[in-house]
Amino acid sequence: MTQSEIFTLAIAAFFVLLILSIIFASKNKKLMNQAKQNTKKQKLVAKHYPTYDFALRYGFIGPIIFGGPLVLQAYGLTGGFVVLGLILFLIPLLHMASLFLQKQAKLREAEGDESYKVKVKLIKKHNFVDYFAYLFIVSFGGVFLGKYMGFSGIPQAIIFISLLVLLFTPVDHWIHLKLLKKSKLREQKQNE
Repeated sequence: MTQSEIFTLAIAAFFVLLILSIIFASKNKKLMNQAKQNTKKQKLVAKHYPTYDFALRYGFIGPIIFGGPLVLQAYGLTGGFVVLGLILFLIPLLHMASLFLQKQAKLREAEGDESYKVKVKLIKKHNFVDYFAYLFIVSFGGVFLGKYMGFSGIPQAIIFISLLVLLFTPVDHWIHLKLLKKSKLREQKQNE
């Protein structure tokens, strides 16, 4: 057998095993129940922490996909190993962050805390000028960043914007908390 035939057989065997494992997983009730529970947990996190949920799900994809080839191109094989090591280091951190957010979302749900959308409605009701000014500044910054990143390559732009989303998410959460506190104070003053 030649190498190309062996490679073709290996790919065919991989896909046959993949199909069999998917069939097995779809028939396994324990796995199906666990998948349903995970879906409920993710919906709960998305209800209370939508920006963190988005950042954890999609913020690391760009640097992982496009960062490896760029580092290999710039720094060679050693840089590729560094990126691979960082990726392997980030996987448990992402999992721990996801578990932490699930625990915090369960606590908020048990306390009867409103969802993110209800909080944003309260902010819009009492601090609409500040909130829309914040949204305008963020939108303007995004347009400016998009125009600026248009001069660089698409992989570099995706990596930079993904990392910027990850770094900006805590700032966004903090600003929403400050606006929410102001809105709750104004709500209390109105009710008195």
